[in-house]
Amino acid sequence: MGCDIHSHLEYRHPKHGIEPVIANFFTFGRDYNLFATLAGVRNYDERPVFCSPRGLPEDVSEYIHQQFYTEIIPDNAADWRKNVMHEWCYEAQAKQYVEQHNSHIRGYNDSHRYVSNPDWHNASYLTRAEIIDSSAVSNYKLSSAPPEFQMVLDFMDSIDRRFGSGASRIVFCFDN
Repeated sequence: MGCDIHSHLEYRHPKHGIEPVIANFFTFGRDYNLFATLAGVRNYDERPVFCSPRGLPEDVSEYIHQQFYTEIIPDNAADWRKNVMHEWCYEAQAKQYVEQHNSHIRGYNDSHRYVSNPDWHNASYLTRAEIIDSSAVSNYKLSSAPPEFQMVLDFMDSIDRRFGSGASRIVFCFDN
């Protein structure tokens, strides 16, 4: 079974706070050396890892939070609680995700409870500088990265030049 990366780009806007760059995720294909460089995932060559996965950032944008988490509603919830605008699951299903799939439950700014996607793992985030440092530590040449990833790095550079060093970050996780 292969492993894919699910990644989003967000940045810190000086007036609006954390914002997603595009309402979609970026995909880079299955470059396991890149995955090992970013988070130690599929690290078959046992490359040194600069930064172990650290979960989603505490101040993650609402859009990206909704991509990684599903709202938990009571098993006997009224129909109005079944929001068709985003994913939800019943309490019993959330407990099953935690017990059988290594998911976790957390709150968010809206006081609801959420469960992580049971098929995704090793969530993390890195700034452009951290990606460059990671590649140096793991001896991964970013020039050999998939072209889509190189474009994201260029985009991050542009954001950082406009809003300040470290303003952009890539938020990602992996599936099975």
